[in-house]
Amino acid sequence: MDISFILVRPAVPENIGAAARAIKTMGFSKLILVDTSAHLCPKAQRLAHSSQDILEQASYFNEFADAILGFDLIIGTSAKKRSVRQD
Repeated sequence: MDISFILVRPAVPENIGAAARAIKTMGFSKLILVDTSAHLCPKAQRLAHSSQDILEQASYFNEFADAILGFDLIIGTSAKKRSVRQD
């Protein structure tokens, strides 16, 4: 089974780095990013800790609809409501 993880407009670069580390730890390798280039940020790279290859090989799309083309099954989750500095 070919599994990919998609992050749509992540709030902070550190979340991308942490996701890359979790993806690699679980034995997966495909990260797709929508509407962000924050994976190139030093904060994301630092939190990726030994998973920078996941960040470097990440696919990038401007629109979510483009990112999900070709998938047979898509499962989505959302962040819980909390106060953040940006909308």
